[in-house]
Amino acid sequence: MNPKPFIYFLCPDIDIPSGGINRIYRLAQISHEEGYAAHVLHQRQGFRNRWVPSVPPIRYWGNGFNLKKDDVVVIPESEPRAMQQLPEGIRKIVLALNWSYIFENLPMGDRWADYGIRQVLTASRVIEEFVRWTMDLPVYRIGVPIDHKLFYYDPQQKEPVLAYMAHRNSHGLWLEKIFRQLRRRITRWEWISIKDMTQSEYAAVLRKAKVFIGTGLREGVPGPILEAMASGAVVVGYGGVGGNEFIVPEGTGQNAFRVENHDYFALGKVLESVFGLLEGNDPKLDAVRQNGLQTVQPLTFESEKESLIRFWKEYL
Repeated sequence: MNPKPFIYFLCPDIDIPSGGINRIYRLAQISHEEGYAAHVLHQRQGFRNRWVPSVPPIRYWGNGFNLKKDDVVVIPESEPRAMQQLPEGIRKIVLALNWSYIFENLPMGDRWADYGIRQVLTASRVIEEFVRWTMDLPVYRIGVPIDHKLFYYDPQQKEPVLAYMAHRNSHGLWLEKIFRQLRRRITRWEWISIKDMTQSEYAAVLRKAKVFIGTGLREGVPGPILEAMASGAVVVGYGGVGGNEFIVPEGTGQNAFRVENHDYFALGKVLESVFGLLEGNDPKLDAVRQNGLQTVQPLTFESEKESLIRFWKEYL
């Protein structure tokens, strides 16, 4: 019986809270725990992202590190140079988590197949369709997980809090400025800008927030929106393309208040109307909240693990 090949998840040396880096570390840890020789692969000696809870084995370029024939390297979609520079004989898989990165750094006229890519992994239906169309490569979808031990709905924890992600763009900040200067100010609400928080701190904010503003414009899987739904927050925001797979903007299944991407003026108007519904204890919001909870209920670590291990069994 041939030994299992080494699997390396290439990861940028960036020490910030990041859903993508969190996913890379977690996929490596799942693979390792299932008996595969899986590692995260960093460039800088001794580097480890401090913000992610997963603790997979880590290897580093240099100091005698060499890839061997039939080793597997999983490469982020944003790294075409790495795809090109890895030696022949290495099995290269692209992990595509954000549709907007796919062509951002790719030279004009190049395709991933030109670099020896024969397989793509993603968690997004939108990205799956996009890659099949543009790259003509096989795509395997892994499950979308929510940490339901951190992100859960407890009505007793809810406060008049509105939260938004500060690092996505300035739209949340602009809306906060708008509402703080309106004559009809909504004074009893606290605005929380989520930035440089640990996963536990971030989850605690969502558990107490009654409203979450989703301002992501380039989403593959809209992690913050789904985590806000799981925490029982009413979501108001953009679909970000990939978010439209999960957001139901109207009808009996409505689970969020969706606004056209970039239109933060409309976002502010919708947010104002949601404030009115909250102040009036409108039962519509209970239905939206419950639909959001139902949307994320099937999204578990177990489904992610099962789909990933199924892939390795088929691929290796």
